[in-house]
Amino acid sequence: MLLSSQGNVRGRVSLSTERRGMSNYTQPVWKGKHETHFILFFCSPQTQINRMKATLSLILVLSTLAVVAFGGCTTTLYINDPLLSSLDFASGLPGNEFVKYLPYNRYTDLVVDYYVGNFTFAVQGGAKAAFVDLGTQADLISYYNIQLPWGNNVYYSIHVENTYVVFAQNYTAFSPFSSSQVAPLQNLVSYPLTVAPQIGHIYLINLFESPSAQYLVKLLVNDVKPGVSITIRWDVLSDNRSTGPKNFCNVNPSSN
Repeated sequence: MLLSSQGNVRGRVSLSTERRGMSNYTQPVWKGKHETHFILFFCSPQTQINRMKATLSLILVLSTLAVVAFGGCTTTLYINDPLLSSLDFASGLPGNEFVKYLPYNRYTDLVVDYYVGNFTFAVQGGAKAAFVDLGTQADLISYYNIQLPWGNNVYYSIHVENTYVVFAQNYTAFSPFSSSQVAPLQNLVSYPLTVAPQIGHIYLINLFESPSAQYLVKLLVNDVKPGVSITIRWDVLSDNRSTGPKNFCNVNPSSN
């Protein structure tokens, strides 16, 4: 499969060799009465905000280290949470943020609360997206006669090689996906683009903002709790942006 500068499955993709990402977003838990009382009653409101920001920054750094150690990103999106219902693939952070107690859209690629329980892509103004549901790993093993010892290795093997999206056929060869299977990635549309996530299914998402800002993401649905949360594993397969935020959830074939 080929991606063009217009987001179509035709041209070449500029690959980033930087591995990047953020993992699950963990909320700080304050233990001990003295710690809680000190923060709540002996600090000014601004100091409280600054301390919370510093704590969240530390947590995100530790999450990043965990991602680097284990590879890839796993994120739980909570349908009723004002922050953790959205995701920015570029940074691995929530798409929403609160500034002086008011909600703002920082940058959002995926949300699960617009059409409750569904994925909604390309919610940024002017952004476009397309996706393809590849089915389960068992589906791919059967369709392509993949020879790997465990079915859950198929997702990890998917990456971009010489501008094609490929998977491990066996331990000695990689094969491209059929053109008919990835053809839906050409059908870029503006918001809303929605899909009901299916547990165990693998999705490819083509996100296009401009000729100099487009990226391809693979996503595996690990768990769905209806009305509560959706847990996904996701990785950026290609990203042609030379500037802007980068994360560690970027697949770097040379390091695998």
